[in-house]
Amino acid sequence: MTSDHRKTKAQLIEELTILRARLARSEAAHPSSFFISLMDSIPHAVFCKDLEGRFIYVNNSYCRTEHKTPLEILGKTDFDIHPESAARQYRDDDRKVVESGIVTIQVEEHHPLDGPSSFVQVVKAPVFGQDGEITGVIGVFWDITDLKNAEQALQESETKYRQLIEHQSDLVVKVDIQGRFLFVSPSYCRLFGKSEEELLGNTFMPLVHEEDRDHTAREMEKLFAPPYRAYMEQRAMTSR
Repeated sequence: MTSDHRKTKAQLIEELTILRARLARSEAAHPSSFFISLMDSIPHAVFCKDLEGRFIYVNNSYCRTEHKTPLEILGKTDFDIHPESAARQYRDDDRKVVESGIVTIQVEEHHPLDGPSSFVQVVKAPVFGQDGEITGVIGVFWDITDLKNAEQALQESETKYRQLIEHQSDLVVKVDIQGRFLFVSPSYCRLFGKSEEELLGNTFMPLVHEEDRDHTAREMEKLFAPPYRAYMEQRAMTSR
């Protein structure tokens, strides 16, 4: 497995399928040493539970995440090592995997009893016995807290930017390389007597006076070469 924060669902399912196949082969050939060596070499937290929700295996990364030793986790359930509300959610997720028999992928908050909370991406899959029956759940997760914090900061920044734009009188627009509106400020909509829905996705040129369109088009071409700036005066077809 790689340590990428963002993977497609197909990639995650493929990796977990390969992992389960390796586990099956290693257990048959070397029930203990190979399995432990393989799992402890993975940087992500790995755990396995039986149908009663008891931990039957955890790797070193999982123990570090929970700030506990294997002996403090094995044989216990989520209710022994997580707050009750979080443990209940984890058990519900496990039951969905067992009942459906399919791999699940989701982002959730991880709440160890002895340590700070974090955001993790979790992949869970059913474990099948030799008779083909589901015997438990195997899971892999990794910390994406930095990524979530960055996303939240970006969202807050975009919200502040939009609020700033929406409360100023200057006309602000954003267009793509075909001249189609991607963003229009409320002041721009008011000046042209059009709604945001009427403008977005349409080109701005029909709003320019016919006699000024050629000049505007030539000036806009300057945006595709250094210094990527254009200055123009034009008459516009406003509502006033």
